[in-house]
Amino acid sequence: MSLLKRTWYTWKSLALPWRRRRLAGTDLDGNTYWEHTDAPGRRPRRIVAYQALQKDYVDYKLTPQWHQWLRYTRVEPPSIAELHGDVARLAMLRQNAAIADARWAVGGTRLIGGAGAGAGAGAGQVGKIADADPWKEADGRGEGFRPGVWEPGMGRGGKREGM
Repeated sequence: MSLLKRTWYTWKSLALPWRRRRLAGTDLDGNTYWEHTDAPGRRPRRIVAYQALQKDYVDYKLTPQWHQWLRYTRVEPPSIAELHGDVARLAMLRQNAAIADARWAVGGTRLIGGAGAGAGAGAGQVGKIADADPWKEADGRGEGFRPGVWEPGMGRGGKREGM
């Protein structure tokens, strides 16, 4: 950003008593965010002035931090350092998603041995489905198990449960 533009933005961001429109900040795309004080005692209106005009408002992409500021979810506007940190977080997220997609393409989604089998003994069994039914031996009682009769007991306040 040039020195003249930076000076202009600094001047516009000063909260002077006669000024009704104040610059709150800019984002990484060059969009500017403004606060308008229409009447004293009311909260200021917050708007965005887009850098490049688009055909439709759907084409504009705002960062979550600025969207929160526009909707009064956050009090202070986001800093440039916070926006750069969000860009780095999104790059890391894309990288991790690409790694997960590569694992998915190889077939590492079905492992025998439970959730922790990817790093342990079952890691060599990637892509194989267990033939045994895990519910067959879930309670350890076998095929001849019959549950007992259930009768409602007394609940809180002396009332019968289930009624």
